[in-house]
Amino acid sequence: MKSKNSPIAAGAISHDETRRQLLEAAGEVFAEVGFRDATVREICKRAGANVAAVNYHFGDKENLYLEVLRYTHATALEKYPPLLDMPENASPEKKLRAFVHSLLLRIFDKGPTSWHGKLMSREMIEPTAALDSLVEERMRPMVAQLWRIVAEILDCPLMTMTSNLPLAS
Repeated sequence: MKSKNSPIAAGAISHDETRRQLLEAAGEVFAEVGFRDATVREICKRAGANVAAVNYHFGDKENLYLEVLRYTHATALEKYPPLLDMPENASPEKKLRAFVHSLLLRIFDKGPTSWHGKLMSREMIEPTAALDSLVEERMRPMVAQLWRIVAEILDCPLMTMTSNLPLAS
């Protein structure tokens, strides 16, 4: 049981909660104005955190941005998984439909998960160094999943379809 004098009882915010608030405030700011025009001061103001909190939790603005991209992508995938609720034994056509539907839901969603679509759109227009990491960590596995579905529809070996594609690995 926590005493009334403990920091938690007095309203102190935990390390994880501060980090989450920074990620969410940064996601909102980056989605609104982009990486280049976003300021750490504005992000911290919205998060209700000290300006030094970004350096403490993330090191710098660039790493915060990368973590925001990871966070928003994970949040969007949690809400709209690539195959939604499609069973593994579903037809490849149904899997493809679910994959595309999930992608569109992630891009056009409202609220905090909409930041993902806005951030990705900004990355396509004004790429940052974070894009390379995001492609390697998050997009390649999704492209591979899509290629498996398409290969199944076309009844074509995956190696034949992907041998000349830069995203295939």
